[in-house]
Amino acid sequence: LRFTNYAGDAHMLKKLGVFLLLILMLINIIACEDKKYVNIHTGYPWATERIITESLNDNKDISLSIIDDSDLSNKARLSIKNNSSENIWFGSKYSLQIVVNNEWHNILITKADFTTEQISVEPENEIEFEVDWSQIYGELPTGVYRIIKEYDIGQTTSFVYCTFTVL
Repeated sequence: LRFTNYAGDAHMLKKLGVFLLLILMLINIIACEDKKYVNIHTGYPWATERIITESLNDNKDISLSIIDDSDLSNKARLSIKNNSSENIWFGSKYSLQIVVNNEWHNILITKADFTTEQISVEPENEIEFEVDWSQIYGELPTGVYRIIKEYDIGQTTSFVYCTFTVL
């Protein structure tokens, strides 16, 4: 006589089902690894993070403006003007934000190679420079953005920004 343990077979099938489910989840995680920064909610090619608190441009004597807006989806020519009584220092680092549902969001990036050079702007002077964000953020889709630059004045670190629209 041969006895069949159907309860044991059902238990084995359950274990096999759990094992296959775990394998499928692992495959999904690996397959989505390259896409983890795509924000499905907003449809943009990068993830964004809503800004909770904001303290930008505390010093009204320092301004940032766009002086060439011919290709804002990839780059811009900018000017930092120092109307203060002290030198300011800034580097090549910057960040971009975008308006999503009428709120500013940081655009999260995974790679950025900024140089460590520091540029000085003396009082009552301005300096022009170009920023090409296509290598870091890719071509920007239609939207309202702002570029943020960090600068040092005396012993204080502050931020200056300007808003622009990509059509």
